[in-house]
Amino acid sequence: MFFIYYEKMNSKVNYGDKPSEKEKHILIDIYKNIYTDFQKNQVDIFLCGGSTDEINLRNFLKENFEKYPFVRIFYPEAIFEDYFKINKNTDYLTLENWLATQVDFICIACESWGSVCELGAFTNVPELKEKLIVLNHENFKNSKSFITLGPVKHMEKQANNSVYYYNNSNKQEILRKLKAKFKDIATSSTNARDIYNLTGLFYFIALLVYFFKKISLVKLSNFVKYILIDYLKKDIKNFDTILSSTKKLLFNENFITRIDDQILITKKAELIISEILNKNDKPVYNKVISDIISCRY
Repeated sequence: MFFIYYEKMNSKVNYGDKPSEKEKHILIDIYKNIYTDFQKNQVDIFLCGGSTDEINLRNFLKENFEKYPFVRIFYPEAIFEDYFKINKNTDYLTLENWLATQVDFICIACESWGSVCELGAFTNVPELKEKLIVLNHENFKNSKSFITLGPVKHMEKQANNSVYYYNNSNKQEILRKLKAKFKDIATSSTNARDIYNLTGLFYFIALLVYFFKKISLVKLSNFVKYILIDYLKKDIKNFDTILSSTKKLLFNENFITRIDDQILITKKAELIISEILNKNDKPVYNKVISDIISCRY
């Protein structure tokens, strides 16, 4: 299998900053012949709800969703800090609306004032409303509150199976229904993620670090910029924001680690990527590895 050669590669390399012509060909190979065949066999979920430090429905969903290989969870607060450092004039609502466009589903557990505000905001955006899954406590099912008669009722009228009322005894049943829903979508998808989206770039960068073993922060930025802007001719107005947010997610998900100014793949990500690639072993894998080795000499 190709990863045997990968394990033997010497990691003591000091790459330059700008991609060479050889590296450009490698990047195109990784994108065109590997990434685009890297089928989207997961659903990406934006999970909103109560504090991650408390015992609540959001954490119950998190702990269970993370057991499913076809589900990947993203948390808005995980990238807020870096995002606001780059975008001084932005606001939480703009950021959350942007993040929500990057995922397949927005799952909101209505158990905090923040999550209630998110529900109200997302139901007013047509392209986001279609992605919403709302979980409201059964105690509020017949409530005359604005939330129940407003956003929740609106979602019940707009889409089937978009609102679930939970209690302590039916959480497992709701989880079973959501699991079936997500699995059906994940297994039926045959297309790769758009690389210029947050979730698409997540896997492309993971592939880059996987094959190159380690990449400097500057080199990584130039590699991604070359593929997105020079090769694919994408007009990426917020490139720094997307790249910074994606790296933050990769760190949070324990896909990459950092030693000085070098980015390295983690054992967790290495195993996940190897398993996916080995399902469809192709000669291009060894070609890419061979070309990377040749760049060192």
